[in-house]
Amino acid sequence: MTPLIWTIVAAEIPENGLVVARAATPEECRALTAALDIVDTTRVDLKCRLQPRGGGRYRLAGTLRADVAQACVVTLDPVAAKLDIPLELELVPEDKLPSIGAMDADEDGPDDADAPLAEPIRNGVIDLGEIVFQEISAALDPYPRAADAALDRTEAGPPDDERTNPFAKLQALRKEPKG
Repeated sequence: MTPLIWTIVAAEIPENGLVVARAATPEECRALTAALDIVDTTRVDLKCRLQPRGGGRYRLAGTLRADVAQACVVTLDPVAAKLDIPLELELVPEDKLPSIGAMDADEDGPDDADAPLAEPIRNGVIDLGEIVFQEISAALDPYPRAADAALDRTEAGPPDDERTNPFAKLQALRKEPKG
């Protein structure tokens, strides 16, 4: 379950569409920080437009902005990031989404890589909080690293002058007389 309870009843969206502007409260930012297992979330702003497309479908287009901090993979110090995520999604009633098996079997269907992603509308409700959570989660750097972070590496084993190149050993074997 998403920490952001930002929902809209699809039936209440007017024919000419709906403009949505939401900003996370400090409590929502703390809950998002915990759910994402990151250091901090100081800002989450969503600005989008929901436009009816017919057949119970809607198009969501807009921008998601967030200020977050993650732990550096080297030093564990906070690494700040400003996320600016463009959104373009199609919202489809859950019962009209194709199943995974049906998508695999439909080899003749259009394969439009530029088509917007489809998100489910469950029980007539559009869950913007879930969309925001998933988009931020996907946009996070998997290996955040502070600009000045350095990894001191020490390798165990003999000193460099005692190490032998494995290919040199093979070369020596090749030069040995057969017999």
